[in-house]
Amino acid sequence: MVLGVLVSGTFAQKKGKQEKPEETEVETVNIVEALEKGLIEAEARGAGLEAVNVVVKRKLEKPLKVFVPVGTFFVNPGKAQNMVATKDIVIDLTQRKEASYSVPSASANVDRDVPGSDSKFRIVVAPESEELRKLMEVIAREKPSTKVKQVAVWIVTDDITGGKLDSRYVSRPAFLPFGGSPAASDEDVVRAISLVERAGIDVTQKAIVKERVSALKGLVSEDKKAGDYSAKLLGYQKEKDINSFRLETLISALKDGEWAVLRAAAEALKKITGRDFGENYDKWNNWWQEIREGLNKIRRDCKMARWNFYLRIAAFLQIHSLLNFCSNKSEYPDSSEPPTIGDGKPQNFKIVGAAPAAAQNAV
Repeated sequence: MVLGVLVSGTFAQKKGKQEKPEETEVETVNIVEALEKGLIEAEARGAGLEAVNVVVKRKLEKPLKVFVPVGTFFVNPGKAQNMVATKDIVIDLTQRKEASYSVPSASANVDRDVPGSDSKFRIVVAPESEELRKLMEVIAREKPSTKVKQVAVWIVTDDITGGKLDSRYVSRPAFLPFGGSPAASDEDVVRAISLVERAGIDVTQKAIVKERVSALKGLVSEDKKAGDYSAKLLGYQKEKDINSFRLETLISALKDGEWAVLRAAAEALKKITGRDFGENYDKWNNWWQEIREGLNKIRRDCKMARWNFYLRIAAFLQIHSLLNFCSNKSEYPDSSEPPTIGDGKPQNFKIVGAAPAAAQNAV
């Protein structure tokens, strides 16, 4: 009796397994290939600078998934900008015949009109530009921010300048028809240049690098990676002291005839030092010479104090105070005035980063 129950139960389980329908693997096809084979119909329309709206309809009864890879190119035959997909998207047509997706994208033509819902696109497998294809491979791998992706694409497709970028790529409230502020920060631009270089593209010939404005601004970034890469773009060599390089590069830029370079250098110097001599090269240079003379005096004192451990510690603290204290008196807990050197005037001076290696080695 018990055996019969066991057998019956086992038979029922086997029967249930046999009746369960087998799951079939759903084919995933590239959107361009699916269009060429007649598996789908697709319509792509504009949705601003960051996306393309794609409606896909399955033509066969067979379930299907449609793959839109990074680098898929959307070509507008009119006056609107072409677009390039910046994120992999899979459109699932297994349970339904039609689906609508927003494909994250970047503009590939800065001077053309922003695509709207009335802008239609032809879908192609990849852009003709070899550089853009290389860039899209890096974007697919590293997944940078939307702004960094957009700036990087324009560097490759349009060789965009900083001035055009700030005028064309702006952030403003929807109710304002004009105005606004640059959408991409100085750090975004520097990161975009770095992204392009990592794609194996020579950035030294790109306009936004040759004009130096973005690199000068990025030189004093609070983002260490952006600051270090900006220094590299401006010719920094590792054996040099990075803090001295920053100051001397910015002061030297004040001899440039381009207004944008002058303004960028002056603003960066004010940010890094807390002082404001505007775009006056002579005043900035004289101030820096005083600072250097003070550092040299400390180094000489350090050499004289090598025999005395406590004097060496005191000299190092002098260097640290000179390089890292700024104009805010609240940062001087033991004194009502900031440190002074040279002519005895307070030197409100702050360098991003540590004390120069040469000064540290002196003690």
